[in-house]
Amino acid sequence: MLSCNKYMIVGVLPDISREINASLSSLGYLVTVFALVYAVATPLVTSLTKYFKHHQLLFFLMGIFFIGNTWTALSYSYVSLLLSRILSATTAGAIISLILVIANFVAPLEKKSLASLLDFCQLLDCFHHRPANRDLDLNDFFLAC
Repeated sequence: MLSCNKYMIVGVLPDISREINASLSSLGYLVTVFALVYAVATPLVTSLTKYFKHHQLLFFLMGIFFIGNTWTALSYSYVSLLLSRILSATTAGAIISLILVIANFVAPLEKKSLASLLDFCQLLDCFHHRPANRDLDLNDFFLAC
């Protein structure tokens, strides 16, 4: 869901336009602003990881991400929608970074590259359905959190 968050809104922009009475061109800024905030906030928020335990920070950021996306779904105006997208963008990149760090930590030595590859495949190709990898025990990943 994290990587899809940037562009998923593009498919429903005409519906949002009708719902909040905003032009499609102004709603296009929702994607642009998300990308800019994502690019600026990711290194800044990720730099906080040295001050907190990774799993605690991951759950905290996922909570903020959930609040931002829920706010987006319930937005009634352009300003509210824009602010909710900014909130989601602030945490999305850091969550991906933390997931990669945790996956690298819990994966066995011979499967570390596979764990990172699976993370990127799931995050970058979120629309494509792929079967679960039986070689990597993903329960270890969730137990470590």
